[in-house]
Amino acid sequence: MEKKINILLLSAGIFIIVVATLNYLMSNDYASLGIFVFSGIGFILLSLKNYFKKENEKRFEKYAQTFFFGAAIIFVYWVLKVKLQLF
Repeated sequence: MEKKINILLLSAGIFIIVVATLNYLMSNDYASLGIFVFSGIGFILLSLKNYFKKENEKRFEKYAQTFFFGAAIIFVYWVLKVKLQLF
């Protein structure tokens, strides 16, 4: 079986991380940096999961889900703090 890297997901992940870094450099926004970097790493992990052994595919999916969950937690924190000003 040929090991393939999903180029679309890989390029999307790298693009998201680059845009997040540029956004951080221009506006000093830590929350958006965290959200987009965690999401970008999740996309990169999903793009690489087929490249490794079959046993490790599930592990990469779980790692990617963990990074997406981290991005969701940061997003919820940002909404509660900045938009709703709860704390």
